[in-house]
Amino acid sequence: MQRVDSHATQHMGSLDLSCVPLNGHDGCCVSGAAATRYTSMIPVSAFLYIELFAAVTLAAWVLLRHPEGGPSSLRSALASMLAAMLFIDLFPTAISHLLTTPGRLLPLLCVSILPPFALFVTTAWVIRALMAGAPRGGEPVRPSRLGVSPPGR
Repeated sequence: MQRVDSHATQHMGSLDLSCVPLNGHDGCCVSGAAATRYTSMIPVSAFLYIELFAAVTLAAWVLLRHPEGGPSSLRSALASMLAAMLFIDLFPTAISHLLTTPGRLLPLLCVSILPPFALFVTTAWVIRALMAGAPRGGEPVRPSRLGVSPPGR
């Protein structure tokens, strides 16, 4: 259990959690018994590991559930991966206004799984497109065809 003062500033990366509503009150300036509360919190690194595992699991489920989905050519797979990287780059800017809106922290944490999910899915599509273009093998090459005599001759 960790003691949290409503006037103290807690930082989760660059996310300021100091003005999260306490006991139904808006803002930080809460007086009386509601000003101090006890809460159990997980470390930020643990949350990020859980989120990463959830993104991988969700991506694996989507890829196994819809194996024919996604682009069929390497060019379109690379384009979708580039779009996912752009999405990851622009995501913090796009959701920055939600940080100041009261009561939006939980939906924000749930939506934050989308960028790594998109990257995992598009990476799998690129790997699948690369595997589709790779030679699948065939007849084994005999040493005599290569101009090399077999050992012992």
